[in-house]
Amino acid sequence: MEDSRVKKTRNIHINLSAIAKGYAVDEIARLIKMSGIKNFLVEIGGEVVASGSNRGDDWVVGVERPDNKAPIPITLKDASIATSGNYRNYFIWEGKKYMHIFNPSTGLPANNDLSSATVIHPQSAMSDAYATAMMAMGRKKAIEFANKLKLTALLITIKEDNDQIIKINLP
Repeated sequence: MEDSRVKKTRNIHINLSAIAKGYAVDEIARLIKMSGIKNFLVEIGGEVVASGSNRGDDWVVGVERPDNKAPIPITLKDASIATSGNYRNYFIWEGKKYMHIFNPSTGLPANNDLSSATVIHPQSAMSDAYATAMMAMGRKKAIEFANKLKLTALLITIKEDNDQIIKINLP
């Protein structure tokens, strides 16, 4: 700072893609609620807000599995859900697969034992952010993180030919 002014010394770019869809879903849900509608589901690219009921029943959404088996059904009522994963968005360089989520400590792709992280939360932007953060952490730290914050989460780990499903605070 110079004379109580902020001076830009170089171009800075911020990528908000870790929460952009979640934020958009929250904002659309807010507008729908303001119009007086109580029962609805909003989805943008897998980020979901479920409000009220689906013709008297709870909303049920399916969490895609990286191993292409049947989706995992999750019941939602007045909640949001978001999933981050490394099974769709990745790149291969010199024969090795790298995920699109980076480890903030190293600046390198966060290649770890998670293939997806799903979080249920009242706010979709928070679900989105937590799921992305858990993917960067890996299984062990993600479980500790979810338990510490009392999050409801579903983690899918890479186990040779089979994926392992870890439910945290889910029935």
